[in-house]
Amino acid sequence: MHDQNLYQVLYGLTRATGERKYADEADKALSYFLTNCQSSVTGLLPWGEHLCWGFENDDRSGWIHEFFRPWKLWDRCYALDKPACVRFARGLWDHQIGDKKTGGFSRHAAYQRHGPATGMDFPCHGGYYIATWAEAYGRTK
Repeated sequence: MHDQNLYQVLYGLTRATGERKYADEADKALSYFLTNCQSSVTGLLPWGEHLCWGFENDDRSGWIHEFFRPWKLWDRCYALDKPACVRFARGLWDHQIGDKKTGGFSRHAAYQRHGPATGMDFPCHGGYYIATWAEAYGRTK
C-alpha cells in the first residue's frame, strides 16, 4: 500500500511514453502480491501501518491488517486477479467488522486468524472499506 505512488508513476510513464515496460513491471509486482501474499485464512492483504511483506524472503513483518489510505489501483488489480480482489473484499467484511449488526469495527484486524473487534472505528477507515466493497459489488453484483 505504501508503494501505490510508485505503481501510479509507472502506469503514468507508460501513458506518457507509450512504452509498456513500465506498466508491465507494475503489473508484475501487483500480480505477485495478489497471488502470493494474501492470507489464506482471512483473505486480507499484508499492507498498512503494521504489516508488510518482505519480498526477498517471502516473509511477513507484523500481524495486524490496517489500511494506510484509499487503494486507487482496484481497476488494475481486478484486471490482474479478480478472485483475489473479491476474496479480499469478503475477508474485510468477515474479519475486520466486529459487529455485523451495527457495522462496528476496529481499524486493526488479525491478518492470519479470525478475530474482528470493535472500538477503533475511525471514519476514514470506514470509507476505505465501503469503497472496497463498492468496487467488489460493482464487478460481481
